[in-house]
Amino acid sequence: LYAQALTGIETIARDYDYGVFVCNSMRDKDREYDYLCEMHHRKIRSVILSTVSTRVDGIREFIDRGMKVVLLDQRLPGLDCAHVNFDMYRGAGMAVQHLVTLGHRKIGLATTPLTRWTRSQILQGYQDALHQAGIGLDESRVFTSQAEDETRLFGGDYDAGVELGEKIAAGHSDITALVIINSITACGVLKVFKTRGIQIPN
Repeated sequence: LYAQALTGIETIARDYDYGVFVCNSMRDKDREYDYLCEMHHRKIRSVILSTVSTRVDGIREFIDRGMKVVLLDQRLPGLDCAHVNFDMYRGAGMAVQHLVTLGHRKIGLATTPLTRWTRSQILQGYQDALHQAGIGLDESRVFTSQAEDETRLFGGDYDAGVELGEKIAAGHSDITALVIINSITACGVLKVFKTRGIQIPN
């Protein structure tokens, strides 16, 4: 998803004779801040930022210095800047509605830590769609990984999926369908299910 967004950003920027510098924070808040400091030092004045921070102070610091910031795929309440977001709330709701139409009532959610706005939107969309379908929320069907570390061999989301898959399999959950936070995490979950002999979609 981010690779596709980056391709679009670079294409449009080049059309207007702008260069694009890409920085990967590896989901590290300190590294993100250091990159923003470096860009300000190099007089880069416009940044498209998919922040991992949940605090507005660090980003507002650079806005106050004159940096133009557009948040990608995130929102931070209280931060006055432009933002471009995918409708994660609606997407989660559509996924639940689809599963309900297939006859499922015991629908689980597997997610990485709820530290980002988009993930909380997915959780809210999941909860509201269940409510609209007349299904009560069962907290035991919401599975959250404990940590994420982008520096690990296969990446944080995949490893989180493995962790979630093990948690679901070991807990003998009664779920018949599962909404997973993203496709890479889903790969980790499905890897565990295959190893454990849990057949999908059965």
